Amino acid sequence: MAPRPQQAAAIPFRRSGDTVSLCLITAAASNAWSIPKGTIERGMSPSETAVQETWEEAGLRGHIVGAPLGTFDYEKGGVLLTVEVYLLEVESEAKHWDEQAVRRRRWVSASDAVRMLETHPARALVEVACKRLARE
Repeated sequence: MAPRPQQAAAIPFRRSGDTVSLCLITAAASNAWSIPKGTIERGMSPSETAVQETWEEAGLRGHIVGAPLGTFDYEKGGVLLTVEVYLLEVESEAKHWDEQAVRRRRWVSASDAVRMLETHPARALVEVACKRLARE
């Protein structure tokens, strides 16, 4: 049995004709590119957390598309955390958002997202997301 995720994340995307763009954000503590993620609070599902974190960290509102893409693990403060990742189709983009002062967001092509996340543990799931989006 897979471990229950302690965190949830989203890979935000939008379509323009045949083109799909993904939104990456910088980590709060560095300029490293990442995806919106956070701790699953009591009473919230992983998918609800992914939607909420995308709003707080990237200023994007949208809805989850399909089943989770999978999970990745990473270490934070000496604790191993499991993160469940979702695709989130963006419906609106705020000019100002909660964490704007500590994060940047950037819309990029799927191939650029994979390159920019080369050392990030979510990279393989971004590749899964790109394949899923290409099939739709």
